[in-house]
Formats: sequence, C-alpha cells, structure tokens
Amino acid sequence: EGVGGGGRQAYTVAGQPLETATRLAAAADTGEILIGEGLSGALSRRPNLDRVKKPELRGLAAWRLVSEPGR
Repeated sequence: EGVGGGGRQAYTVAGQPLETATRLAAAADTGEILIGEGLSGALSRRPNLDRVKKPELRGLAAWRLVSEPGR
C-alpha cells in the first residue's frame, strides 16, 4: 500500500523479499546480477541463467544472469 499525499506516494518493502534481495546483492560480484527463485519463476521470457552456490547464499536458490533471451 502506498503512503503519502499531494500526488506522491512512497512504498515500503519488508520481510522475506527484502532479506532475499539484500543477500543476493551482498553476494554478487562487481557487474554480476543475481536473481532469486521468485523472480526466475515469474519471468515470461527466461534469460540464460547459471545456478549459483555460494556459502553466503546457503538455503537460498539463486541464479546468475548470463544473457538475455535470444542473445
């Protein structure tokens, strides 16, 4: 739900989505894009992905974006 007035709203994310995003961002190397299971399953066109297994991502399914679909 958005909060705010005057035509401007702010949104807040909390809980598991925020924790997952924080862990993925912290584990990513420079220039690397990591995505979690929720996003990978929601994509209509699946990009080329490699499964990532890093100690800091234990218990979390994660993939590295290799390239966009058709590339």
